[in-house]
Amino acid sequence: MFNELLAQLHDTTPQPNPLYYHILLENADIVVLEVAKRNQGVVAKDLKMSLTKFSSIMSVLREYA
Repeated sequence: MFNELLAQLHDTTPQPNPLYYHILLENADIVVLEVAKRNQGVVAKDLKMSLTKFSSIMSVLREYA
């Protein structure tokens, strides 16, 4: 499921994806589960996001999950 989410986030015609954060919020449960299985730094790297930026939105993702 997480790999499908990554494909949806990164395989879009307009770059950067204008719906990137909207898609992340819709799939917050998948992202939070992936952080629990692996670590936050690896998930941030997969999302092509800096760890600092990912850490700042992680609390919002937990609220939506």
